[in-house]
Amino acid sequence: MHQKRERSPNSQAIILAAATGLSQLAVAVVYILAARWSMPSDYGLVVSAVALGTVAAGVFDFGANSLWVRELASGRMGRQEVSNRAVTKLLASATIAPLSVVILIALFPGSPLWVAAPIAFAAILAFVLQVPVRAASLSHLAAMGIVIGRFSGLLLLLVMVGADVSPVDALWLALVFGSITEATIHFTVTPRERRYKLSGFSIRNPWKDSRHYGVHGVAISMQNLDVPILTGLAGPAAGGLYGAVNRWTQPLGTAVTAYASASMPFVARARRWQDVAPQLKSGLWLPASAAFTCVVVAAGAPWIVPFMLGGQYDSSSDILVVLSLGMLPVIANQPLAVFLQALGKDALVARVTAGTILARLAFVALVAASWGPMGAAFAFGGSQVVICIMLSTVFTRTVRRWRDQDDP
Repeated sequence: MHQKRERSPNSQAIILAAATGLSQLAVAVVYILAARWSMPSDYGLVVSAVALGTVAAGVFDFGANSLWVRELASGRMGRQEVSNRAVTKLLASATIAPLSVVILIALFPGSPLWVAAPIAFAAILAFVLQVPVRAASLSHLAAMGIVIGRFSGLLLLLVMVGADVSPVDALWLALVFGSITEATIHFTVTPRERRYKLSGFSIRNPWKDSRHYGVHGVAISMQNLDVPILTGLAGPAAGGLYGAVNRWTQPLGTAVTAYASASMPFVARARRWQDVAPQLKSGLWLPASAAFTCVVVAAGAPWIVPFMLGGQYDSSSDILVVLSLGMLPVIANQPLAVFLQALGKDALVARVTAGTILARLAFVALVAASWGPMGAAFAFGGSQVVICIMLSTVFTRTVRRWRDQDDP
């Protein structure tokens, strides 16, 4: 039977970059509209809840999704085992989420913190259903789900605001709806023979062997705690000024995220450096384009922010400048971390990332009252520089050893 030729990581990365760029644009518009139609203090509270939900999803995942992608792609873990773990994880999250809503409403009456629970559940659902698609090196199909999900959320936001729903309520509802739509598309585009199996299901520990991936994933998720820390220690207005633009940096890394995600299964399967090096090098123009975009946004921030958000967010311009420049080391960090994990260096990546990010959050807490949102922005940039130095050193040594082993 004729099989369709597998797309190269470069072509998949291009498709994923374009799709992710569109999806991140949709998310940015969602946040921009919600911020523009809200006061910084109100906006700061709801984005803090969203950030907590994002962190909760990362903590609950604990690196399991990334481990499953690697093990499925390399053939070291079978479909039934991954299915058992995935279904167990979804059942657990579906049980915990409604209980968390009740607990948060009881503990914090009148606060929007309870929306963190549905935000977390929807994100967990989308990421779990994306695993079989990514493991099959079908990142271009995963991109379809991401795009449709994000734009469906944007559409719902516009409909709700047009129906006089509060912008802050419309924000979290749009994010939840977008994630659920994304999950539905992921399931639909997954080839039938690669979907999770419900027959023969038995409860399994979803987090078995994911310790190092988990530490890294939790650390990445914990970066979102800078907004709640700012809100708690410097006030909702400070959190709103920072939260209004900190999500803008995500689209800046779209191309490099696509490059790393599309290349990861190929790196995991490679037996020699020569097998994967040409493919990785052919896609380097994607990170380069991301770096150029960061510089352009930093230069234009003093004009972009007032135009997009209005005069009440003028102070966010300087924050965006620092965050955009801080994205430059991130452009190197993302593929370095993903490639090192694929090569079995997940423990080292976890230690470097977790240690640096914890130090960053501690710094934010120390300077929040005096430096405000600018302190959080400088902490972001500084921590990424440290991570970049460490990961690039390890990656260079790893590739050198790999290349030496290949030489006769």
